[in-house]
Amino acid sequence: MLWKREFKNLGTFDVYYDATYKNTPLNSAYNQVHIPGANGRGTNYVVANDRVYIVEGDTCHALDPATGKTLLDIRLSADKSGDRKEWGYLGVSIKMS
Repeated sequence: MLWKREFKNLGTFDVYYDATYKNTPLNSAYNQVHIPGANGRGTNYVVANDRVYIVEGDTCHALDPATGKTLLDIRLSADKSGDRKEWGYLGVSIKMS
């Protein structure tokens, strides 16, 4: 393990996993129950060569992959009523030379 970070609420319960989740990675049934939800919505993180992007509510954190430190926070704008929406999808385009 290079580093570990904790976030307040990544909004993953009942989206990427639910109460059926069991932390038994050596069991052949590991993660099979809750995988369809994760596949349906996508993921809340993307790893690139120079950043790890992770969504937390209305903020996308860009982290240094070597240290886990925050390099940049990208926040969604408030709507006309002042409410901030949450990220629904995360995708990163990488330019290859």
